[in-house]
Amino acid sequence: MILTTEAIVLASQKYGDSSKIATLFTEDFGIMKAIAKGSYQMKNKFGSSLQVLSYININFYNKPEGHLQLLSNAEIIRPNFNLSKSFEHITIGFALCETILKTLDEHYKNSQIFLKLVQSLNLLDSLPQYPFNILIKFLLDLAKILGFEISIINDESIESIHELIDKSSSKKINHNYTLNIENGNFKITNFSANNNTIEQDLLKKIYEINILPISEIEDIEISIPEMNKIMNLMSKYYHFHLDKYFYLESMRLLLQ
Repeated sequence: MILTTEAIVLASQKYGDSSKIATLFTEDFGIMKAIAKGSYQMKNKFGSSLQVLSYININFYNKPEGHLQLLSNAEIIRPNFNLSKSFEHITIGFALCETILKTLDEHYKNSQIFLKLVQSLNLLDSLPQYPFNILIKFLLDLAKILGFEISIINDESIESIHELIDKSSSKKINHNYTLNIENGNFKITNFSANNNTIEQDLLKKIYEINILPISEIEDIEISIPEMNKIMNLMSKYYHFHLDKYFYLESMRLLLQ
């Protein structure tokens, strides 16, 4: 039986002399691996559709779970070629794909996560000035969908957060915050700034990225040191809730 679905190419590797095996995150079937016979030849029907980060529509012969699916056709919906023009942007794109591979089991279907990945890559391909925001937004949204939401506003932080976002407030606040790994709450801490704490200005940025639509986050400035802090907390948080090691290797060079 031939089935059709939309997909994002997460990874692709040569197989034999003339074929490729693509790892795909599909809208209707979750993560799956499929072989595209003849796709490594100079002239082939797949063209550039199996490039990593491409948004495509595929037709494939359905095989039992645990077997390689056989691609019969793939057509590009959006190539996301602009990402290759910027090291930062393509690195964030790879990190988004790596996040999917490290958090979701094969064949786990979730159309909401698929849509958020498509939206994230679409915005990233427009080469916004601050691409880090897209990865932060995706990690926050993904945690919520998977059932371990990070709560920036809660009983322990709500008063200070309101002071933080109220530009008319006359109060001078200078809090640091720490993330409770177990319940996902940010709370005020007496510890000085370090890798396990977030300063008030950075928490405000995370708050804005969290509540705004993805189309409105591209102008929030996140520096590399700030991204290092956020990724450190996210790695620990995801590791705890997934009960497995979580570190985005794609980000290693970018965050040095």
